[in-house]
Amino acid sequence: MTQNLKILHIEDVQSDAELVERTLRKAGIDFEKLVVDTRAEYLKALDEFNPDVILSDHSLPAFNSLEALRLLKQRGRDTPFILITATVSEEFAVNVMKDGASDYVLKDRLQRLPSAVNNAIAKHQSDNDRHAYQNKIFQSEALFAKAELLAGFGTWRMELATNTTTWSAGTYLLLGFERDEVDASYDNFIRNIHPDDLELFEKKFNDAIMNAEQAEVDFRICNNSNDTTRYLNCQFEFESNENNGQADIIGFIQDITRSKEAQSEIENTLKN
Repeated sequence: MTQNLKILHIEDVQSDAELVERTLRKAGIDFEKLVVDTRAEYLKALDEFNPDVILSDHSLPAFNSLEALRLLKQRGRDTPFILITATVSEEFAVNVMKDGASDYVLKDRLQRLPSAVNNAIAKHQSDNDRHAYQNKIFQSEALFAKAELLAGFGTWRMELATNTTTWSAGTYLLLGFERDEVDASYDNFIRNIHPDDLELFEKKFNDAIMNAEQAEVDFRICNNSNDTTRYLNCQFEFESNENNGQADIIGFIQDITRSKEAQSEIENTLKN
């Protein structure tokens, strides 16, 4: 049961407005309602009344539901909008739904109005929850990408069943590619590996796949654009894929150039 709603009703016939109100009250819907019948009153109500749902007759003397819906969208509002009309063609109903209306109810079938209101509110809340969740995911991904770049690491995944590979932003950077320069793939992953390290990397990778085990390998990346060589450490392990029931290989890649250089300096010092 929907409670404490603010309903904006666009209607110029008082008896129709009262009938709609009685129908909703009888269904146990608790609400505050504002009735308007002009464009100016409607625009003011959108800003000041801030409705949870809008009910609209189709045709008023100087205003109609399509204009009301258009004005709502122009303001970037996604308030549920339900058309209440005496008659409507199937073509018109389809078009108004395409334009963004949540539902339509015929005036001689107002018994369907409470369920239409409840369903529209429930869908609106569900959409808001989904958008909020997506925004959290996007924010988390952006934060993770920034952390990758600052810490000098990246992640990747290969779906073995489809041979589909995905790289994080950090992986592109560490392998010496711009994000829009190449597709994520095994061939592109090994493209810049130093020739002297390629055989070891491929052996470790293939052994890990054949034996379904964890593996780790250090190798050098040669960036021909600026003639630099960096040392990377790559760790990979297997993870069950919930979609196809098979195992995917996931990897963690990190720049270890500084530690390799420090180790080399220590070894040279000990030799001297």
